[in-house]
Amino acid sequence: MQSLHPYDEGNALRLIAEGDEAAFGRLYQQYREKVYYISWKLLKSETAAEDALQEVFAKIWNRRENLPLVENFNAYLNRVTRNHIFNMLRKKANEELFLKEMARSAGHSRQQDFNTLVLHELERNIKEAVEQLPPQQKKVFQLSRIYGLKQEEIAASMKISLGTVKKHMMMSLRSVKAYLGVQQNIFDILFILLLYRFF
Repeated sequence: MQSLHPYDEGNALRLIAEGDEAAFGRLYQQYREKVYYISWKLLKSETAAEDALQEVFAKIWNRRENLPLVENFNAYLNRVTRNHIFNMLRKKANEELFLKEMARSAGHSRQQDFNTLVLHELERNIKEAVEQLPPQQKKVFQLSRIYGLKQEEIAASMKISLGTVKKHMMMSLRSVKAYLGVQQNIFDILFILLLYRFF
């Protein structure tokens, strides 16, 4: 790629430093393809490369007072371009990492919210099922499943026979499981989950 004669280039840089927009326009036309090519090679995107081109020359214009000190503009431009693109890539990587972390956290939060909602709904359904039991069955069920009493302890507490306790327990379990529409193994798991939340 052709470059300006060193003398002309040095003069152009001095003019740009003084705010000469026409000189800056000529410098832009001289080097725009070079900056675009480097940007495209590193960013793999025409849109991103075009953005980088504009931003690199905006930086050069904003720092134009330093241009007379630049001995090799081509090397200076390479450095500014590569630094800008690496900053873009680093920012993009950080943004992607942030978005992934946010998505992961949001997904975890949504799952927790869903699990909490399911447990609340299950708790409500179990309470409704227990409330519909006859008084004796309800009491046996609560003493056994909620308070963890053994059947012998329930019999002594309620002053009924062990056989009666077993009968009430069997009937109450059958009614609650039927109300919830679950099988025995699922029913047991649900009660483990809710043991310290129920009532």
